[in-house]
Amino acid sequence: MKTFTRIITTIASLVLLAIASPAWAQYDLVVANVPFDFKIGDTSLPADSYRVSRVDGHTNVLLVRSTHRGIFVFGYRVESQDGNETPRLVFHRYGDEYFLREIKFFGSLGMNLPETVEEREAQRRTDRSGSDLETVAVLAQLQ
Repeated sequence: MKTFTRIITTIASLVLLAIASPAWAQYDLVVANVPFDFKIGDTSLPADSYRVSRVDGHTNVLLVRSTHRGIFVFGYRVESQDGNETPRLVFHRYGDEYFLREIKFFGSLGMNLPETVEEREAQRRTDRSGSDLETVAVLAQLQ
């Protein structure tokens, strides 16, 4: 009888995991229409519609892709305190240069991208010109 109960419990657990996995996965993919050219690291990407997803098995790796290009990005997982974040891409703007710095998925999950050498150089140029950093958020949709 104990063996039968364990088998039923194991099967029920596997069924619940199979059902829950696709539900969780939907929160790891967002789509956003970015209306300006931007940079991720030293890669320049044109204005386009982008799909951002986490890479299975790699909690700190994202795939950012459009219909024409794709790039893998390393980031740092962050969780917001309120847990009701709207999905969005967050950019830092220096003059006419945009750098992707953060991706917010549904709820409290997000990924921060590291500051790059190119972004620091852009920041120095705008500091000399008297301009300030501007944070620009592009709303995204869950897919």
